[in-house]
Amino acid sequence: MCGICGVIKQENKPVDREFLKKITGAIVHRGPDEDGYFLFNNVGMGIRRLSIIDVLGGHQPIHNEENSIVVICNGEIYNYIELKDRLVKQGHIFKTNSDVEVIVHLYEDKGEDFVDELRGMFAVAIYDLNKKKLVLARDRLGIKPLFYYFKNGLFLFGSEIKAIKQYPGMQNHVSLTAVSDYLTYLYVPGPDTIFEDIYKLPPACLLIFEKDKINIKQYWELDYRKNKRQDEAYYVENLRSLLTETIRMHLMSEVPLGAFLSGGMDSSAIVALMSEVSGQAIKTFSVGFNAKGFDELEYARLVAKEFGTEHHEINLDPDIIKLLPALVAHFDEPFAIIKRNSTA
Repeated sequence: MCGICGVIKQENKPVDREFLKKITGAIVHRGPDEDGYFLFNNVGMGIRRLSIIDVLGGHQPIHNEENSIVVICNGEIYNYIELKDRLVKQGHIFKTNSDVEVIVHLYEDKGEDFVDELRGMFAVAIYDLNKKKLVLARDRLGIKPLFYYFKNGLFLFGSEIKAIKQYPGMQNHVSLTAVSDYLTYLYVPGPDTIFEDIYKLPPACLLIFEKDKINIKQYWELDYRKNKRQDEAYYVENLRSLLTETIRMHLMSEVPLGAFLSGGMDSSAIVALMSEVSGQAIKTFSVGFNAKGFDELEYARLVAKEFGTEHHEINLDPDIIKLLPALVAHFDEPFAIIKRNSTA
C-alpha cells in the first residue's frame, strides 16, 4: 500500500514545497519506506511509498525519457513484465525495474487510453508538462481509493480525505445530503463523500484536469450480457484457471508474501492455489477472538495443516473504546455494520 496526493493552483500561484510535504505526511502510514515529490510552478504531487517491486531502485515520481511526463502510483501492475518487454522493443528506455514505470511509457504511446492495458489495482496520477494536463485513474473495481476537491481554482487529490483536508482554510463542512444517504444506506454512495466539495473518483474512471476544467470518463464496464449456457465442468475449469493465473501474477514481489486465512471458502481456495503455484511453504496468518461464535481458528488450522503452511495465529481481545479515536482518524468517513440475529 502506498499513498499519493497532489495540488494544482491557479497559474500565478506556485505550490509551496513545505505544504506539499505536509499533505504527503498526512498519509505516511500508507507508505513508511520513503517519500517523493514533484514540483512544477503551480503543480505539486507527492507520494509515500511502501516498497514491493524494485525495492531499491523504484523511487517515485517516475519520468519519461524527456522528463515531460511524470507519474505516481498507489498499487501494483501485475502484467508489467509483458508490457515492459513490448515497450522496450518499441524503443522506450527504462531507468528502473519498477512496475510503475510502464505507466509513463504507455501514456507516451497511447495517451489517455494507457489505462486499457493495465491489469492490477491502482490509483494513478500523471502530469503532462507539455499539455499542462493532469490525468487521474482508478482501477476497474475501485480497490485503491482516490478523492478530489475542486473549488475557486484550487484542485486537490489524495488517497485519503485527510490529505485534502490539510489545505489551509479548508472548511470541512459536512454534507447534509451525504448524512441523509448515510442514514438511508449506512454508507455514503459515491461520488459523494461526507464532506461538501470532496468527491470519490468512481472505479474504472479517468479524471482529466486541464484548462481549469474537470472531465471524468468511464473506461470500463462489467459486461452482464448472457453468453451461451455451458455445463458445470466448463465453469469449474475456467474459474480454476482464472484464479490460478491471477494468484501467480499476484505473487510477484521482492519482499515476503503471505495470506490471511480465515478458514472460509475464499481464503482457503487462495491458500490452496498459492501452495500449488509457489511450490514452497506459504506463510498464513489467522486472527482469533476470545468470544464464542466469532473465533474460527479451528477451521484455519485445518486448512494450514492440509497445505503445510507456515501458520501464525493472533488472538485479539481489543478495548473498543480505546481504539475508537484511531479508527475514526483512519476511516475519514462514517460507515456501519449490521449484525442480523437469525431466528430458528
